[in-house]
Amino acid sequence: MENYTEKSPESGAQGVKRRTVIKGAAWSVPVLAAAVATPAHAASTGGVVITPGSGPHFVGACSPAQHLTFTVTDSSNKPLSGTQVSVVLPAGWHWSDNTTGAKIFTSDPTGVVTVTGAVGGSTAGAATIVGTVLPSGPSAAVPVTVTGTIGREVHRDGSNPDMAIRDMGGIPEGSTAIAWDVFLGPDGTLYTYHQDSGYSVVDTGVVDIAAHHYTQLAPNPVREIDILTYLTSDGTGKTWTSEGGGQLNGTVVQTGVPAGTKVVGWNSFLYPNGDLSITGTTVATGVTSAVVQHEVDSAGTVFDYATFVTSTGVHTGKKSGAGVWTAANNFATPTGDAKAIGWNFSLRPNGDLYYQNQLIAQNVTSAEGQHTTRNTGEADLVTYVQGDGTGVSQAFGTGASKTTWVTNFGPGAKVVGWKGILTGSGNLYNGDELLDTQVVTADSWHERTSAPGFKETDWFAWTRGAAC
Repeated sequence: MENYTEKSPESGAQGVKRRTVIKGAAWSVPVLAAAVATPAHAASTGGVVITPGSGPHFVGACSPAQHLTFTVTDSSNKPLSGTQVSVVLPAGWHWSDNTTGAKIFTSDPTGVVTVTGAVGGSTAGAATIVGTVLPSGPSAAVPVTVTGTIGREVHRDGSNPDMAIRDMGGIPEGSTAIAWDVFLGPDGTLYTYHQDSGYSVVDTGVVDIAAHHYTQLAPNPVREIDILTYLTSDGTGKTWTSEGGGQLNGTVVQTGVPAGTKVVGWNSFLYPNGDLSITGTTVATGVTSAVVQHEVDSAGTVFDYATFVTSTGVHTGKKSGAGVWTAANNFATPTGDAKAIGWNFSLRPNGDLYYQNQLIAQNVTSAEGQHTTRNTGEADLVTYVQGDGTGVSQAFGTGASKTTWVTNFGPGAKVVGWKGILTGSGNLYNGDELLDTQVVTADSWHERTSAPGFKETDWFAWTRGAAC
């Protein structure tokens, strides 16, 4: 979920608050003017039709291309199985066997030709991959964009061996990892990723967003989904979930949203006048910061858990799926200059970190908290970094624990979620485990898996420089 204490406006979509972007010339790639593309539409000759697969298609520089397909049918749209297609790569690309010439692929029973082994060139820009039906049939082109950035993700649930890091392929330069499978492009284009089909565009013109991975218990069967709430530049608030493959452009929940409004959680908005709205109801006024998390409790009931700050201190409350708001606690300490960073957690400008009204750490430079329901009960989780580079992950409630990581994360380190720490040099850690280097943006989140056995799992997504 978004770390509201560590966001600052960056270039790109106006108003999007995102984690400090760490960039280095060591993993940038030259930019090439857009190439003239062969039209990306179906072509037909002699009753045979070849159609390029849907995109968008991004390829990291010098990285394997993914999810490149053509579909071959007859003129009545019947799939043609066993049809050979010759595929030609753009200049500067190569195959995984280091050859550059055309390769022949064969359509499967559904007429789909899957292109494997293509590796992007070292120069960023637009290009096309051309497929021609043999021996002398029609041609079609898949438009691709080479970028200097790729997306990656991994989860850690204690399995042995645990999940290998998944390379998600290229993503537009300057994109931000928002949550598991969720990325925001620098122009406000919102992408989700599926391991079988690649990236899909959810919406455009996005200026603010909150999202996290979520295990949905009802209706059956239990399943994991990604839940998003976002604002577009025309003042429209929308929600989107990956349930059922997602809904293109989301579900409109607010219109005419005033400029300066912040998305603070699932269907939750903090307006410039200080009103905090959750699922269409104003639950508090005079609010200066807030975080709202959508989660089930130990009984399986869904709530939106809100922590927010007013001039009188820090407050918590939760709203049920039935629309009932219940105020939980009012804490005069810490004072009203604090910022909410997660359920029951707040951070003052002087670096004092609080759990409810308990001072738990000082000299904190970055922190993020969340609520979670474990197999044995509910817990509140926080990870923080102190000025001397010390990193700590601490749990309150069920399974209470405190781990001070051995690694010194150095100056400029940012917490990106539970156990997730991104150093100023671009190293991404899961506690003491170094996940990757040359990382630009990242997010981590703790949520049980849906199956088998509701494993306690840490979910990481990030962007990094493509390696040439």
